Amino acid sequence: MTIKRVFLAGAAALAVTASLAAQHTAPIQSKKDVPVRFAGTYRFADGIWVSGAARAGSRVLYNCTTPGNYYSSVGNSYLSDHLWIDEGKVQDSNSLAIDQVNGFDFAYCTANLNPIGNSESVRIIFYDDYVPCTSPPAATCDYIITGLPLSTTGNTQCWGVGVDLEGGFECSTDLADMFDTTDAGAADRFFGWAFGANPGMAGMNNMGPILDLPCSTPLASNGCGTGNQNSFYWDDPSGAWTGCYWFGGVPWASFSMKMYAGAKNAFAYGHANNRLGLTSSDFAAGGSVTFTVSRKGAGSALYLVASPAPGSIVRPVGELVVGTNFYPGVPFAMNFATGSLTAPVPAALTVAYVQAVETTGPANPASVVALSNGLYCVG
Repeated sequence: MTIKRVFLAGAAALAVTASLAAQHTAPIQSKKDVPVRFAGTYRFADGIWVSGAARAGSRVLYNCTTPGNYYSSVGNSYLSDHLWIDEGKVQDSNSLAIDQVNGFDFAYCTANLNPIGNSESVRIIFYDDYVPCTSPPAATCDYIITGLPLSTTGNTQCWGVGVDLEGGFECSTDLADMFDTTDAGAADRFFGWAFGANPGMAGMNNMGPILDLPCSTPLASNGCGTGNQNSFYWDDPSGAWTGCYWFGGVPWASFSMKMYAGAKNAFAYGHANNRLGLTSSDFAAGGSVTFTVSRKGAGSALYLVASPAPGSIVRPVGELVVGTNFYPGVPFAMNFATGSLTAPVPAALTVAYVQAVETTGPANPASVVALSNGLYCVG
């Protein structure tokens, strides 16, 4: 099968005009009748694999997971650090057109022989504000997942992988550069994501993403295949293979990816110096919200502080990442036994920076023993 290069017409939408640019043979291999086995979920926060598929996020941002009969190798024995970049759209969930990825699933096949253990690595990169099938901008988030299984027989085997980013690895935790959603009708943004096999190493590259069929009925509510184009961008460090490709129309040039998020309108940040974990239910002005603390320790009380602005005060026990001009009524006492607090959200409240504080007694700086990450909440 011949790869055809696809030329981009328009900055934000791909009008496909295929032209035979080079007689390259597409690295496509059949996976027909090969089952996709689940390898487990990798948790970045503690660097371990767990067997279950449970994850922090449950809200689906993008879903392209309808396996076809093919996979494609990102390279062969002499290629390393090549990236294949696919695209899609994440639907807006708030007026700021931002969201936060706190987990993802991907799937790949390989014939690389490794009968005794898990020795493969994959690089996954996310880019917001991506123009489909062009050279990507600077990475928004960049992950290397290690310890992936290869083939135990030398024959093609296929694997699905879950990745849990909660605990400081969410995409993105930078308040100045949160992950952009499509902002439909205005910016009409795409995101991009890259798959790279065995980063930094040549050889052992006979593996690559499963080519998925586009969803028959894309669902705007969960991002099912939204915005995916029949093309991908090949980023080759040497420049020899760099360009925009498809597979001649069939199979569809779409790689397996499912992206998850946590609660709506509540984005984690400020993990670096803090031990406690803070999550919430969906946040909306005029509704109610439940905040929950994990990893609480030997203290005796929990409090919630909230401010209209972020802050940064680093102390030996952690970092205060909300401003000290607290909202009225702060601090709010939390239930130490359950680590939770359910409270109404004022109808006029449009933004809150929230953090949990563990103390050995009264809510004063002298009794603080630990702090949580912050949550940037938008109404």
